[in-house]
Amino acid sequence: MKEKWTYKLVICFCLLVTSGLQECIAQDFKKALETLKQKYERLEKFHLVMSIRAFDDSVTTRPYYEEHADIKKDGTNYCYHFGEHEMLLNSKYLIVVDKTSRDIVCSPRDVKAELDFFQKNPVQLNMDSILNQHSEGFYLGSQDGIDHYKVMMKSGPIKRMDLFIAHNENVLSAIQYSYGEGQRVEIGFQKFNTQPVFANDTFNENIYMTSTHGRLQPSDSFKRYKLLEVKNQ
Repeated sequence: MKEKWTYKLVICFCLLVTSGLQECIAQDFKKALETLKQKYERLEKFHLVMSIRAFDDSVTTRPYYEEHADIKKDGTNYCYHFGEHEMLLNSKYLIVVDKTSRDIVCSPRDVKAELDFFQKNPVQLNMDSILNQHSEGFYLGSQDGIDHYKVMMKSGPIKRMDLFIAHNENVLSAIQYSYGEGQRVEIGFQKFNTQPVFANDTFNENIYMTSTHGRLQPSDSFKRYKLLEVKNQ
């Protein structure tokens, strides 16, 4: 059960981070959220490497859960590594790999249909609802070039959020979530590059599978895996 909400947290957190979360400590919180939204809409390319650790309470030093994530995005192409799971999205396929069960699930991807859907059903960011869940940010000081800010939450399971920002680079170096029930989650950023240079095969499906006479099969690196092809209806 704990792993499930940790996965959900990571997914939600990635969305916030790629939106420029460091803006949220501004005095004018509503203006900061609008800037956050604009940054998210403009961000077409990034490489993010982070560590995720979950603790049972506010003082425990040994995590009950620890994992690393590596996420690459270039336009509509994605490459995602999280623990024993990998995912690849390119112009042709959606590929999900489970290293524990040694399964590869592949399905065709229709990028145009996805873009058409989101253009007709845009994701709206309701500023007033977000403002009702947050209070003003507080500056707690600086140590070794890292500024520490605190944001207290007015509602929801998360009661406090601590942001650690590298002063000179003005980039987020870590974030900590404190839950009302006592648990906490710490996320550290080893890399957040918005101008990465990717290798030519970064988003190539041949990493996981190859096609012979129209038949898909696992690549040499994944030859012991079972490949399941799911066809769109």
